[in-house]
Amino acid sequence: MKIEITDATTLPAWLQTHVADGHLDLGALAAPEDVTGLKTALSKERGNAAAWARFGTPADMDATIAALTEKAKGSGKGADDAQAKLDAMKADYEGKLTERDTRISKMHARGASSDLKAELAKAGFIPEAIDDIASSTMGASSFTRTGLQRL
Repeated sequence: MKIEITDATTLPAWLQTHVADGHLDLGALAAPEDVTGLKTALSKERGNAAAWARFGTPADMDATIAALTEKAKGSGKGADDAQAKLDAMKADYEGKLTERDTRISKMHARGASSDLKAELAKAGFIPEAIDDIASSTMGASSFTRTGLQRL
């Protein structure tokens, strides 16, 4: 499909290269890439941001924690309440970190187990023995923080 262009200088520079003899050849243009995945990710991030917005900005959270820490340095009921709140926040955060680390560790183990089973199958091991060998090997291994496996 061609569109008649009277003045090619009004077009963006990248589009001017597709103008010949006063016509813009739309067939020569590359098809736009599919951005559905980006739109989905963006809407998910907007949802996450909205969920966390009730806590305020990171600067607001830092100020709240600093105020509670300062209050906890004192004495009396207010200091005890502030310290209790800080302890609860710390315990909640550490629980989330532990949960995250557990999920990551399980993910590494599943991936390593699948890789090991695939390599054993390629090496010609008996199919009935592959699961037993992989499970005994995986039981004796651990993973570093970066995901490297140690036996």
